Amino acid sequence: MLLAVATLVLAATPVTVAAEEPKGAPVAESKPKHAFEWGGVYALPEGVSDLVIQPGPDASIDIALLPVPDGSPAAFDAAVAEADRVFAGRPKPVEPGEEFAPGSQFLQLRVERQSEMRFSVRTTSSGRFVLFTQHFADEFQTIFINGGRKVFPESARNFRDRFGQIVILPTAVAAFGVKTAPVATHTLTPSFSAPARVAFNAERLAHVGSAVTGRVAELPVRQGDEVKMGDTLLVLDSAELGEAQSDYLEMRTLADTAAPAVEFARSAYERAKKLLDDSQGVSLTEVQRRQSELHTASASLLNAQASLNRVANRLRLLGMGDAEIARLAERGTIAPRLAVRAPIAGRVIRRNITLGELVGPDRDALLTLADVSRLWVLVDVPEMRLGTLVVGSTARLSLAPFPGVSFDGAVSFISADLNEATRTVQVRVEVDNADGRLRPGMFARAEIRSPGVRVLAVPDAAVQTVEGKPVVFVPFPEKPDTYLKRPVTLGEAVGGMLPVLHGLREDEPIVVSGTFILKAQLGKSSAKHSH
Repeated sequence: MLLAVATLVLAATPVTVAAEEPKGAPVAESKPKHAFEWGGVYALPEGVSDLVIQPGPDASIDIALLPVPDGSPAAFDAAVAEADRVFAGRPKPVEPGEEFAPGSQFLQLRVERQSEMRFSVRTTSSGRFVLFTQHFADEFQTIFINGGRKVFPESARNFRDRFGQIVILPTAVAAFGVKTAPVATHTLTPSFSAPARVAFNAERLAHVGSAVTGRVAELPVRQGDEVKMGDTLLVLDSAELGEAQSDYLEMRTLADTAAPAVEFARSAYERAKKLLDDSQGVSLTEVQRRQSELHTASASLLNAQASLNRVANRLRLLGMGDAEIARLAERGTIAPRLAVRAPIAGRVIRRNITLGELVGPDRDALLTLADVSRLWVLVDVPEMRLGTLVVGSTARLSLAPFPGVSFDGAVSFISADLNEATRTVQVRVEVDNADGRLRPGMFARAEIRSPGVRVLAVPDAAVQTVEGKPVVFVPFPEKPDTYLKRPVTLGEAVGGMLPVLHGLREDEPIVVSGTFILKAQLGKSSAKHSH
């Protein structure tokens, strides 16, 4: 029904497309004949600029790049005359990546590739140059780039009538909703979806073992219990710990008895030395003997203190704290029970022991604690998505057990290596789990959003596909109510907007709605022209 209405409207509304005249028909010579279709004046700096060309209708394009003294119409006219002379010669082939300089030379750029092609243009000084092209420049999205900045022509001329001009009168514009708007920059936030799985936060995970051999005497926690840092998880009866405590008490006794001996030897030495100095009441030999006794006593004290520190450090390694060691020294009796305490606050997710079991340092983990208030979500990101991914990118997670519910997080880590088998990189997203709904091992889907970027973009309604390539339609300034197709190179759609990589410039007007009728009329024109 819609097709029938459109046909009726078209029948009543003038919509025409300019085509070539039949062979033998008289042609009005409105413009002189040239071997080139277009020319544009560019201001280029000294150094090397890139002439960037996208795939177009032919495998090559003839050009000439001529210097001009200024951008005046007179200088352009003189360049046109010189270009006629240059284009009458034999072109020199230039392959993508090769370098050439402006001057009176005829060049044939080979552009048969199916991707972007770049040619290096070296200028010895800054100035203005006129680029003359065999085909209209926009058919190949031709542009200069210098230092990452696009250089657009200051002025341009068409030397041939454009084929495929679509003429739509204002009545048809209103009937089909054809509207134009200037191309503008927009803030786009790219996003993509990837498979993920919930995992424990490895930085808030603790495997609790025992540094001593002993038998489990008390087990106050069960699997699933919440514990605080420092809470007792289990108590061991350990003969090894009792032996170490006994050694500590022995060494402490030796240290305690060695200290008075040093003071006694020091006092004896000082008295003898004073007598020798004051009245020669003692022999020098006696003073030296007492000095030797002082050195011996001091050495014994140092050895006793070193042994005491050694056995105290052993107690610490076996799990006793300084306060417990101080109580041991105060009461002087061994207490071979060791309380193993929680190193972090969290939940007991595994308990691999029972009461009365004999355990030792050979066991990797007797209990495992995890803080499940914040979890990791491990996302397998395809290699091709890494260009827009950064630490700090926001992520929204969806899980099958919670339909219609999303969990928000942020990318905290991007792995440095690539999985060669799957061509993916593991990305870590931290998620709040204070309500405990998420459980490690769950599968999820992560939508990751990159930071917003300001880019030139057009609405997807403005883009049509013609001969397998994206195009937009632009008003033809030389003729009223006339539009031309313009090939463009686009990025991936983001929220109904398409980033424009090549083919358009900011503030340039394009058709943003009703483009379907322009494409339809262009297709009819092409069919008629092919016959």
